[in-house]
Amino acid sequence: MVTPIRRPWRPAAALAVALPCALAPPAARPAAPAMLDAGTEGGYTFTIEAKSLVRDGERVRFRLLSANVVGGDHYDSTIEVDCAHRTRRQLSAIADDGAGDVRRYGDELSGLHAVSQGTRADRELRLACARAGLHAAEPPHLAAPASDLVDVGTDAAGAHAIFIDSVRRRDAATIDYMLQTIAPGQGDNATRQRFVVDCDRRLRALDPEDAAAGTRLPARRVPAASREERELATACTMPEGPRQRWFAGLVVSPDGVVVAPHARTVGCGSIVTIAGGQRRTLELIANEQDIALLRIPGNDRWTTMPASADASVPAHVAVTLLGVSGTAPRVSAAFVEQAGASRDDSGWPQVRTLADRAMTEGVVWNESGEAIGLALAVRPPDVQGRTALVRMLPAGEIRQRLLRHGLAWLRTPADPAAPEAAMRTAMQATVPLICRKDT
Repeated sequence: MVTPIRRPWRPAAALAVALPCALAPPAARPAAPAMLDAGTEGGYTFTIEAKSLVRDGERVRFRLLSANVVGGDHYDSTIEVDCAHRTRRQLSAIADDGAGDVRRYGDELSGLHAVSQGTRADRELRLACARAGLHAAEPPHLAAPASDLVDVGTDAAGAHAIFIDSVRRRDAATIDYMLQTIAPGQGDNATRQRFVVDCDRRLRALDPEDAAAGTRLPARRVPAASREERELATACTMPEGPRQRWFAGLVVSPDGVVVAPHARTVGCGSIVTIAGGQRRTLELIANEQDIALLRIPGNDRWTTMPASADASVPAHVAVTLLGVSGTAPRVSAAFVEQAGASRDDSGWPQVRTLADRAMTEGVVWNESGEAIGLALAVRPPDVQGRTALVRMLPAGEIRQRLLRHGLAWLRTPADPAAPEAAMRTAMQATVPLICRKDT
């Protein structure tokens, strides 16, 4: 049996729109804008020339203009984006510094780049694809850490869990929430869907992201003794989110560039830190699949995390895991194991910690006071007896991800620091971050 659940709508707002439309004479159709706003980044404004948009299969080419908001320099380029694969490349460009120096570029800048979610380039890609009649593919989601989920069972479709921070109560009986599903063979990738349940009538409905307010959602009665019944019972007893989550980021450049686990930023309306007695909202630079690149706003100079110059990953070496507990740094003893140590995550180096009380996330720090990687709780730890294994992203991999966005993590000086000085530097370069969800 299918019973409709209606999405909430605002009658007053609908009336306010309907009445003027009913009383006013027909208006002339507005002219299409010649230039489309493609966002701002790094002190530059970007616009797409609407008439330049050309579709070629799943790809779209267009003219992109950028100008310095305070100076006279500007940039005129031809861009091609692939809507299906979320890639972008520059085909040609003319750079004018506003003082007579004009330079032309061609194939030397035409490398293909993946477009990260939440960036200015993401806005540009979505805008160009939509204008050309295409839909920009959504990037794959990485499975969220187990600490952010409540397990609601497994069936033929995969393993399901509710995001703790996603639970919202529409009224006394109706609740909506985000459900993560990891299908068999999907590895670390997951799908996310929002559902609505009626706890009193035991109804459940999928709530698509593009459904308009007031849409009647087809709901089905939840069968007894089913996995969906466990999901409904769990959702109906969960407290409303969001929680306030703390996690650690490491500062990698003096101007405040911060690297943090991408999975910890999922679902956050903003990322906040407390610095110099002030609350600061970090700016998103890019979302990689496993890490998020952020920047602390302002003109302060920041202590940077010492980085290991050795790109290799040692085998079974004692390390320190440096993270945060609330606003305070916290350390945990651990060992680094090479790729293959975990049966569930064999392609990556691992950090071995105590299964019951140690941290599973943070900066991996060697005996010389240098960061050799970042422990990422991208999946539940692989428990082996009294220890557990979690993935480590090596410092060399982090450096490569930074380089994709024109950023650098400088190596430490050749002369090692004294132990106490090294520890203080590492702790100063570890910043406590707060995930806040806009409501």
